[in-house]
Amino acid sequence: MSSSGIATVALHPGHKVAPVLSDGVTTPGALLDWENACEDFFASSKEPIPDDKKVSKVTGGLQNPRISLYVRNNCARLHMLAFTDFMSKLHETFLPKDWAKDTLRKILVARMTLDQSFDNFCTEIITSNNLLDGMPLHLSEPRMKEQIYNNITEDLWDKLEDNETKLAALNKLTFQKWLNAISEVDIKMAKAIRRSMKCIALELEKEEKKKRNLSGPSRNANTSSTGSTANQRTYTQNNYNKPRNYLPALMEEERALLYENRGCYKCRRLYAEHLGCNCPNDFPDTHILITPALAATAKAEWEKRRQSKGKLVNRGPAASSSTPAVATIVEESSEVSGDENDMEEEENSRVIAMTWPSAVALGDSDSDDSVSPPLKVPNLYWNANTLGRDGFFVPIKAMLDNGAHIVLIRPDAVDMLGLVRK
Repeated sequence: MSSSGIATVALHPGHKVAPVLSDGVTTPGALLDWENACEDFFASSKEPIPDDKKVSKVTGGLQNPRISLYVRNNCARLHMLAFTDFMSKLHETFLPKDWAKDTLRKILVARMTLDQSFDNFCTEIITSNNLLDGMPLHLSEPRMKEQIYNNITEDLWDKLEDNETKLAALNKLTFQKWLNAISEVDIKMAKAIRRSMKCIALELEKEEKKKRNLSGPSRNANTSSTGSTANQRTYTQNNYNKPRNYLPALMEEERALLYENRGCYKCRRLYAEHLGCNCPNDFPDTHILITPALAATAKAEWEKRRQSKGKLVNRGPAASSSTPAVATIVEESSEVSGDENDMEEEENSRVIAMTWPSAVALGDSDSDDSVSPPLKVPNLYWNANTLGRDGFFVPIKAMLDNGAHIVLIRPDAVDMLGLVRK
């Protein structure tokens, strides 16, 4: 019995012993294989076996308990039958009632698939049709030609229909020669398809090689004087092919701690002093849970580093102008997509900063005391994008007025951009 539970046939190499039908599910194919093996056994016998003795010579090889018991209980009647009549009795007794109709239906609905060769397709149909041999449902050779030809792939059908003269000559061949001729055409088409696939694979390999070369490091040093090279990330051939380590998503509490403690959402470091867009680090190999205690420790270390510097950054004097300029920044009314949704703040429209540019730039406490009245006329607004705390662009609306004396910024914009209040 096979691993699928279907009965199988065991043959003696020299056909000196009757074939054996193993225990298992008895199918039409198994009975046909056993019948053919018995015919070979009869033909290989040194002495001719009479027709009324053939059944008794082979019934000992039936190991299926149901069939063996049936033969033992009816041996007197069954052993007198001709071998073909005996096989008809086995089909009638041990096969499903409509097995012949099911087999014919399987032949009629068979279709050749794109990944199937013509030989395999024909073998399946012919094998099923052989099970119906000697029965009214058995298909003749002309009918088999029609059934096979109408169910081949569209590409093979078009190839055969291209030349009407060759097609007419093909249909005059015998059934086996007709099969061989179509099989040769199918093999040639399969070779052409494999050749095309190899060419496509070579082109794809070339394109992939170009991408790898372009993604590698430049052979010339970067001598540009603009921009800081410390924030530029260098990709080498090694880290290009390095598989990315997928980390668990940050929890809401962890995102809040990173936001409040100047952290980076990429390398997940607190007080990293850089944004996600120019993070010089790679993703961490393992994720360390970000807790308030860890944030407090990182903040204490950051405060020590600030105190060790001992001085503030001097931004230099502002450009001189006869009329002090002013600009305001307010939050854009449209929704922000991406990680900015994790940093939504309540709307707050009150002004929290009023500064004179000259005083901010030069530290002059003797600036002009005159202040313009509140703005009441329409002003020029600019819909712009600026980098937020997490390194992603945030849409803002800036009001431009070169006649104003103050610089205004809304408190929600301060929080959104991560600015420090003094």
